Amino acid sequence: METVEQRFQTPGPQLPPWALPDERLVSVETGRQALALLAERLRRPEGGTVLAPGYLCDSMIEPFISHGWTVEAYAMTGQLSVDHHDVRARARALSRTTRGPVVALLALYFGSEPDDDYRALVADLQAQDLVVIDDETHRVFRAGGAGADYSIASLRKTLPLADGAYVRGGAADDIREPLAAYAEHPRWTAMDDKRRQLDGEPDTVDPRSAFAAANHELEKSDIPRAISTRSLTAIEVLDYASMERARLENAGVLTTLMGDIGIPVLNPPGPRLVPSHLVIRVKDAGAVQAAAARAGVYCPIHWPPSELLEGGTDWPSDVLSLPVDHRYDSGDMRRIASVIEAALA
Repeated sequence: METVEQRFQTPGPQLPPWALPDERLVSVETGRQALALLAERLRRPEGGTVLAPGYLCDSMIEPFISHGWTVEAYAMTGQLSVDHHDVRARARALSRTTRGPVVALLALYFGSEPDDDYRALVADLQAQDLVVIDDETHRVFRAGGAGADYSIASLRKTLPLADGAYVRGGAADDIREPLAAYAEHPRWTAMDDKRRQLDGEPDTVDPRSAFAAANHELEKSDIPRAISTRSLTAIEVLDYASMERARLENAGVLTTLMGDIGIPVLNPPGPRLVPSHLVIRVKDAGAVQAAAARAGVYCPIHWPPSELLEGGTDWPSDVLSLPVDHRYDSGDMRRIASVIEAALA
């Protein structure tokens, strides 16, 4: 994302939605680093096992593997949500057979929020002495509410920040302090350049190479470093209510348009769901993504097949994520719909 416009900033500092009472917050550069802190904190000399989603970004489990953990994947439903029955069964088996600690890494994808069944799952796992980590990356506007031991999120996936992630938890006071922060992460330079480019300033530097270099620097860093000072300052003045409202409005328009052309939406917006992206199901999502990119609409696929999970996970190939964030409006949603319809044709 580019540096945020003034209309999505507040006049004074405020706490972000993920800063909850009585829970310590440790802020680092990336979600990978947040998980590395927990992988280090929770591991024991005899090792450990982490139960992880069978559909994920490899950066969710790389920190555990690098700290000597064994990863076991649990099943996901057709809606790409946690299969509660499978998690419970695997937790019971591991509780009987493993000597080291067992951690359950749970995630509600694409903006879904915890419901009573999810909270019951968390409580059942904790009753079996599992430590539960809840990944809030896709729902930072509505963080909390799961009852997990720890919560983590990568902030730059959904917010206009150059870097930023957090670990939150009642026991976070015994997590190692990260290294000192940069005053301003290099990724801010690329975001500022893109802002100037969109504002039509002449002789603007093309930000693409700067983004590539800065992203590479962030993604290769496994040693936790504190969030940059500029990102920490930006967090205090982002207008989360306005950005959330824009997402809901855009997602509502695009959900209707997708329905008009017969495309199923996995995560339509609602009172308890602020979409991170609007996720659609289409045949050959990779081909649709490529056709949309040629028309200037860039849609991520969450995620490329894992290179780290063992056991031949049945990887979805028919899901595509459409952008609905604060940078866009209803006109952009109509353009996205027309591009997707043309790509399918």
